[in-house]
Amino acid sequence: MNYSTSNSVAGVTSFQETLDTALKSSVVHVTFTKVDGSMRVMKCTKNLELVPTEKYPAQSALPTTVNESIHRVFDIEKQDWRSFRKDSVISW
Repeated sequence: MNYSTSNSVAGVTSFQETLDTALKSSVVHVTFTKVDGSMRVMKCTKNLELVPTEKYPAQSALPTTVNESIHRVFDIEKQDWRSFRKDSVISW
């Protein structure tokens, strides 16, 4: 899905909700702009069934507050947890 197809506020919300749903159920290729301005494509998921058990987040490592503007995902290729800003997503 391409972000440019969703240019209204409702469209952005729908785009993000659809991405979040996809991440929770499968592996998704997400293209986003990193903080340094470079572009990155990440093969990632939020589905714990696809994450090695030794990489499950420890209860003590879970954030005490949730930042709604960030996706916390498991990078399939790097085999570790990563995050990216929701507003930086170009496509998926």
